[in-house]
Amino acid sequence: MKKFLVILFILLFFNCGNLDRDNPLDPKNPDSSVNRAILVELFVNDSTGFEFCNYALDAIERLSQREENLYVLEYHLTNRTNNWNDLYALDEFNQRYYEYVPTSSQRGIPDALFNGMVKRIQGASKEQIDRRYAEVAEELMGQRGYFSIAAKKNISNNIITLNVVVARYGSLTENNIDLNVVLYENLSSPRHYFVVRKIFQKQTIHSISPGEAKSFNFYSQLPQVENVANLFALVFLQDRKRSTKEVYQVAEF
Repeated sequence: MKKFLVILFILLFFNCGNLDRDNPLDPKNPDSSVNRAILVELFVNDSTGFEFCNYALDAIERLSQREENLYVLEYHLTNRTNNWNDLYALDEFNQRYYEYVPTSSQRGIPDALFNGMVKRIQGASKEQIDRRYAEVAEELMGQRGYFSIAAKKNISNNIITLNVVVARYGSLTENNIDLNVVLYENLSSPRHYFVVRKIFQKQTIHSISPGEAKSFNFYSQLPQVENVANLFALVFLQDRKRSTKEVYQVAEF
C-alpha cells in the first residue's frame, strides 16, 4: 500500500495539468491535502539492566504492526561515563537526542517522541506503556497533511543515493523546513526492527509555495549493516523554528 501511494503521488503530480482543479490530490488545488503519517523516534539503550527500554521497544513494535501509517526510528544512545554496552550506538544519535532535549536533567531513556516534540512519552512500565503509546497515536492519527514526499533509492558500489521530491499542498507557503533522511535496518529480531544506522546531513527548504515541488539529492557511503536488503530510508519534513520541532510528513523508501 505504501509503495502504491508513492507511485500514485508521482503520477498525479507530474500529470496534474490534466486533472480537475477540484481534485483533492492535485497539489495546485488550494483545498488539497493528503493523509499525514506519524513518526516515532525512540531513544533507547541495550545495556543490561535497562528493562524499561525493552518494555518501550516491545510496545512500539506492537503498535507499528497495528498502525499502517506509523513509522519508527530506534536510536541507540552512547554513554562512555557509565560504560553503556550497546552494539548499535553512535555519537550522532546522542546529538539528535540533545537537539530535542538540550537540558541534561530532562533527558532519560526510554524516550519516545511523536512527530517531533508534539507528543513525548518518557519512561515505560510493563503494565501501562502500550496504552500510553496507543492513546497518543490515536490522537495524532487521521490528521490532514500538506506535504507529499516521493523518492528513488539506489545502492551501488557501496554507495547509497536518494533522489527526493517534496510537494506542497494546500493554500499557504511554508518556510524554514528541514528535510531529513535517516537509514534504519530491520534486524529481523524482537526489539531490533528499526535500528538506526545513519543520519544524513539535513537540507533546508527555505520556502515552498502551494503547488510547488522541489528536488533534493542525498548520497553517502553505505553504513555498516548486517543485511543491505533490510536497509530502509525514512524521509521526513520537520519545522526548524518552533520549539516542538514538529514533523509534518514522513515516508519510507
